[in-house]
Formats: sequence, structure tokens, C-alpha cells
Amino acid sequence: MTVKDGYSEGRSALSRVFQAWRNISSHNQIICERLRQQEKCRLEKKLKKLRERSQPQTCPTSMRMNAIPLKRHVVIGTNEIDSDMAAVLNLGPSFAISQRVTNATIDEALCGVHHFAHRLRSRMQRGPTVLDRESTLLCSMPFPSQGIRRPCSIPSVDSKVASLELAIQRIDKNEATQKYRSNLTMIERRGFKKLIRLKDRLRYMIGDKCGSFVVVPQSLDKEIANQMLFDSTTYAETTVAAFRSTCEKVREAISAVVKPRLGQNIANALSDSCPVVPTFYCLVKTHKLPASVAHLHLSASTIKARPIVSSCGGPSDRLSWLLVQLLSPLLQFVGAHIVNVEAFLSSLSECQLPPTAAYASFDVVSLYTNVDNNSAIRSVISLFEQHKSQISTMGFNADDITTMINSVLSCNVFRFENRFYEQRRGLAMGNRIAPLLAIIFLDHVERMTLTSGILLYKRYIDDVFVMGTTEVEVETLFEKLNSFDPNVSFTMERPDNDGYLPFLNTKVRFIGGQMEHVWHKKEVSANILVHARSAHPHFIKANVVRNLIRTKDKMDVIKQQTEQLRIEAQLQRTKVSITSKGLLDYCEKNHSADTLVSGPSDAQNPFQEKKSCNIL
Repeated sequence: MTVKDGYSEGRSALSRVFQAWRNISSHNQIICERLRQQEKCRLEKKLKKLRERSQPQTCPTSMRMNAIPLKRHVVIGTNEIDSDMAAVLNLGPSFAISQRVTNATIDEALCGVHHFAHRLRSRMQRGPTVLDRESTLLCSMPFPSQGIRRPCSIPSVDSKVASLELAIQRIDKNEATQKYRSNLTMIERRGFKKLIRLKDRLRYMIGDKCGSFVVVPQSLDKEIANQMLFDSTTYAETTVAAFRSTCEKVREAISAVVKPRLGQNIANALSDSCPVVPTFYCLVKTHKLPASVAHLHLSASTIKARPIVSSCGGPSDRLSWLLVQLLSPLLQFVGAHIVNVEAFLSSLSECQLPPTAAYASFDVVSLYTNVDNNSAIRSVISLFEQHKSQISTMGFNADDITTMINSVLSCNVFRFENRFYEQRRGLAMGNRIAPLLAIIFLDHVERMTLTSGILLYKRYIDDVFVMGTTEVEVETLFEKLNSFDPNVSFTMERPDNDGYLPFLNTKVRFIGGQMEHVWHKKEVSANILVHARSAHPHFIKANVVRNLIRTKDKMDVIKQQTEQLRIEAQLQRTKVSITSKGLLDYCEKNHSADTLVSGPSDAQNPFQEKKSCNIL
């Protein structure tokens, strides 16, 4: 090899090395550029999130994301609930968390469309019909049907359903570009995750009467329930064979009584081939927790609870629904029964009171478990026989109703901790027919004990308002009620120092034979409404406010009517003619016109809270 050849070969090798280095450098620049772009995008996203967190979220002025709500939860027997979890619990049981729109959401919407289309096709194929008794009952039943009959295709319906499906999918496609925004704060999201992790150790329930969350360890909750089930006078352990026997009794009652009267279709709809075993649980009475002991150290023996037997889907659930439809009209013939506070105030305004009148409220202790079932059935049958010509009996007679009620009440078997129990006494709170039987049973007790000295006696289930001519008459009635049945006992509450007596959600007092009333919120009530940040539709939140205003207006109307009666009574006593001049002269001499027209000066807004809270 000559020097010239060696030089050429070396130059060629150097050229190849240089080219390789250039290629490596070019690829290196491309890789670095991509890494820089990725890091830039990551940092921009992080900066955007930090800016969003530092700025207030765009929402109405009434929805403050950083507002601290009042404490609306009770923790018993545990110290695992920190401030993050407490923030979630304070939102209340009715709070709905906003969900991401996923394919499952769209599938659920489309299933609803097809369900509606199925009902529409079936309705159109039946043609115009007049709803008879059978059709009315079948349409109003809140239970799933036994089977599904596929209707024939209808082109006019199918085309519109297809258009509706496309519209839903189009909306989903447009909304998919929108960013998901949670209605929980960072603290609440963190607390919610912690609560989910602790669900195997803690039980989250709604307290009795307070309406707020109650958190107890599952071990303590089981101790409370077992302590109740140890009461041998009310509960006893049984077997699964007893449950099957109760199911058979219900089927026999439906076959022997319902089928001949209402037909095969109704009987089939009321028969549940696969009933669910009722379950037992307790609701803690937070208003009866001892104040002398810290909640962390409370034992099962010091905690009062309300026993509930959930009969939803149970063997007697459907037949008890039919009994409620049949017997509910009888409540209009229960003289003491009231349905709301408006009816209570109206009855008070119509009552003429002597100056010596006395008033108090009674409360029945553990009404449901102390009702004598046989006496309750006899009371219902007696009331039915008296007024059967005034209600729709659906073709049933007294013997039929007795058979159905007995079969429903015999379904007293439930399960707790995979062990079967039966309720030996009283009514199970959770049975559809239980409130109606309890109301009519107490009506029988009252008819046997009320005397002529009682001016007014009104009752909302187990809460009684009574007014007598004298204090002695009220005391006498109280003693008679307590001595009528050894299992049914009453407690009495007197008016406070100002003369006010709370009843339902109002307080009333009588001065000079005239009634005054103000709105009353029970101390045990947490007053939880739908939260402003809840994912409920806007019309539901608006209806909550609208209903509150409507209730307040109704109470104001009753108050104005009562005040007008007071004015007329004063004018009658002073013999002033009902003219504009006479009324003004009387006002100048005795009262101010503003007092007579506007009413008491201590009237208050029934919905105004002492502390502000972030709810509607």
C-alpha cells in the first residue's frame, strides 16, 4: 500500500466517523427537543392546577366552597374520625356527590329510554281503555312485575325512540369535551376516601329524629342490637323453617282471599316467589345520650336505640301494601288523628276556651312494640264495620281483612348476624301496615278513656295534645290512659315558664283564652336541608325553599285568622260597632292599631338560624 492509498483510506474512514457523529447529534437534538416539550407540557398543566386552586371557583355567591358548615354528625365509641372526615359528614346524608359522565351513565340513560318505549308500545297496543279497579291497582303497585311481555314493533314509536337515542349520544359527545368539576373541596375529597377505607370497621347511620350522621364502631353497633334481642319478652330465636312457614301463610291468604275478589292478575302481582328475609338494625337516639359521659367512652348499655325490622321485599310487603290501600280511608273517622301542623293549628283556632283551661302533651312510650296485636285487629275491624258503606271495600268483608292482617303480622321472622329471630310482641317498625294499626289501636284506647271535661284531644301517631277545662281533668285523663293497658304507658310534658308548649314543629300558648303560636325547631333536629353544593337538580333545591315558604305562609294565614278572632272578641266585649271610626277610637283608647293588625311583637322568622350555614 502506498502512502497515497493510505491517506485516501484514512480520509474515507474519517468521513464515515464524522457522518456517524452528525447523525448521532441530530438524533440527540430530536430526543432532547421532545423531552423539553414533554416537561414543558407537564409544568404548564401543573401551573394551571395551582392557579385554579388559588382562585375561587366560579359558582353562585350562595355556594361558598370554603364555607365551614355546622357540626351535623355524632361520633360514638371511636376517635378515628379526623377533621377531613368530619367535613364530609357535616354535608349531611342528603348530599349528592357529582359523578363523572361515563359510558355506564349513557347506558343507564338509554336503558331508561327503552323502558319508556316498552311501556309506550304496550299502552298503544291495548288501545284506549277505562281504568277499572284491577287496572288501577296494577298501575299503582310499587313492585316489579313477575314477567315481561315483549310488545310488537310500532314504526311511529321506533323512529322517535331512535331519534331520541341519537340526541342523547350527541349530547354525550358534546359534554365529553367539558372538564369534570367536583362539588367537593380538597379536604372533603380526602375525607371521603378515608371514610371509604374505614367502612369495614365503622358503621355510618342516620340518627333517630336528629337526621344527621351517626358513626359507631361495628362491634359496638352489634352489641347494641344484641342487647335488644336479648329481651325475651319481645324477641326469640327461631329457625329458617319458621320463615318458610310464614311465607306459606301469606301465599295461602292471597290465594284464598285476594284471588276470588280481585282476580288472578292481582293475586300474581302480590305473590312474591323469592321473598327477602327481613333484616334487623337499630337507629341511635342521639337526644337520649347521657351528657355526663364522653361519647368516646359510651357503652352499649347506656345507648338508647330504636329497633327497625326492614321488610322491604319481604314475604308480607306486597300484601301489607294492599291493606294500606284498603284501610287508609278509615283514618278520616279517627277523631283525634291529625296529618300535619296546619290541621293542628286549625283545630286550636276553632276551640272556645274558658279562663281555667289547662293544656299538656302526652307521648306514648315505645308504641309499636307495646301494641297488642289482637286488640289492634279488633279495633280495625270494629271501625271497618261502622264505616264500610263510606269507603271502597274492594269486595272484601271483615273476615277477609282479618285473615289478611293475621297473615301479614305472622311474618315476624327476621335475620341478624345470620341468625333468625321472631318478634313475639307488638308491631315491627318497618312494616307498611304498622302505623295504621297503631293509630286505630290508640283510637280505641282513647274512646274508652276520654271524659266530658276534655275540650280538645289531637294526636299525631303517638304524640298527643290535650286540653281540659281544669288541671284536674288533664291529670285524670293521664291516669286513665296509663291504667287502661299495662303495656301502653304515657308520659306528660307541661308548658314552660312562658306558657309555651311545643308540639310537632310549633309552640303554642294561651293567654286570656286566646291562642298564640310560633315556629319551633326541636333541639334534637339538625335541620338538614339539601346542601347548596349538592348535585341535585336545581328544581329540587328550588322546591325545598318553595315548600318552606309555603309552610310559613300557611302558618301566617292561620295566625292572621286567629288574630282576627281576637280582635272581634275584644270588639264584642267592649260593644264597639264594627266600623272604621269605631275601631280607630277603640285602638286609640286601649291598644295601638299596629298591634291589632300586625299581631304579637315577638313573631320570628321560623327558618332563621342563629348561626349561618352553607345550605339553602
